[in-house]
Amino acid sequence: MNIFVFLHQLIFFARTGGSDSSSGGGGGALVILAGSVGIAVTVPSIFLIYKWTRSMVAAYSIGTIVGLALVPIAFAIRLHPSLIIGYVICVVACPVCLICQDIQSKRFEAEDRREHQRIQQLISQAAVGDILWNEQQIIEQATMTFNRFQYDWEKMDLPSIQRYTTPNYARHISLMLRAMEQMGRVNMMKDVVVHSAIIVEVVDNPGTKRDRVSIEFSAQANDLLVEKATGRVLTSTNEPFVEQWNFVHGGSLWMLDGINRRTSGSNHSITALRKFATQNNMYFSSGLGNVLLPVKGRLFKRSFFIDGEINNHIIGFWSSDLLVQLYVYRVARSDGYKNYLIGQVNLPASYNGIIIQRQEQKAKGLIKAPRGYEKISFEWPDFNRRYAVYATSRDKVASFELLNPGFMGWLHDQNLRVNIEVVDNVVYFYADVLPNGDKYAEMMTVLQKAYKELKV
Repeated sequence: MNIFVFLHQLIFFARTGGSDSSSGGGGGALVILAGSVGIAVTVPSIFLIYKWTRSMVAAYSIGTIVGLALVPIAFAIRLHPSLIIGYVICVVACPVCLICQDIQSKRFEAEDRREHQRIQQLISQAAVGDILWNEQQIIEQATMTFNRFQYDWEKMDLPSIQRYTTPNYARHISLMLRAMEQMGRVNMMKDVVVHSAIIVEVVDNPGTKRDRVSIEFSAQANDLLVEKATGRVLTSTNEPFVEQWNFVHGGSLWMLDGINRRTSGSNHSITALRKFATQNNMYFSSGLGNVLLPVKGRLFKRSFFIDGEINNHIIGFWSSDLLVQLYVYRVARSDGYKNYLIGQVNLPASYNGIIIQRQEQKAKGLIKAPRGYEKISFEWPDFNRRYAVYATSRDKVASFELLNPGFMGWLHDQNLRVNIEVVDNVVYFYADVLPNGDKYAEMMTVLQKAYKELKV
């Protein structure tokens, strides 16, 4: 079929409403077709006219007139009314939408200019008594730190990181690297490009060393998460990202004191969780993606990994070698996204695979026992009524200290409906909830009680 035959048939269907039936069932499709044509005619006209005139008023006005100029032709060839109406609506609506978008963009630009002026004024005031407050030098040093950190993070070079971070943040990074090492992973950051670096926060405390400055980096990199032992790439992305890097006055340099990533949590909840972490001598990160996301067991199946992520992460040591983590595990399931509050403990001994699930949640199908697991029953009737236990090894179950009537009875009576999964030497306490600061405190209570029972 050549183009002329196609156009002839298109006009025929437009005249008849797209159907030879009395219902005119093709009218809706024709309205969509007409709208698409209207947009295709009007939008390029607006952008071309603006390019020539540099006047948005002229562009919107003439673009609309160009679009409407085709209406008499539509009447002349007796196109279906629904086609003409859909076309006119889209021709008129396009400039209106673009005008609204333009107004919104200008408002944001004006707010950005005012904020930049405010930041520059604060820096100028601070520079009067302290030469360290120099906008260009701050951004240059921050950018150097940004690039250096990507390299050191990939190499897991803590001594190098300690040279340009505060002792507190260096401790946090050491815990993150320790967790990465235990998981046998490395996070490679290749071809790092900084698109922009903007000062977004200034705190000047004259006469002290508590000055603070925050830089918002917009950047891009080939971000690879790799298993060391096999070289397998778990994830690979080259998506742009935005992070806020926080620095404090450190004598002649600005020392990195934290990195904030954008997450869905509110500022209020993040502030509360950060305070909660500090009170428990632990460290908080708002978002980690899947850098520390497990891939073993039933809760963290490898097939969930790509669509899973860790948010509101808290990490710390409870003894010289007992790494403890709390976080929200968000994962896509067939019925939508699920949020699990996780309490995670790395133990010195391995217990293979154990699943301890509350009977009422087992009925909901929260986690099903995988192949290779067998159901374990105990001589405690109350325990068997409350929990279903599956394991890969009966001997390992017998040596798992938490499986006793006292602790499990206490756990069952808590408001937080906690289940347990053990994968090798890692214990996961998890609850299907919409987490907040109060739930973190309840999970912390569970971890502290378990810590005493485990006697590690």
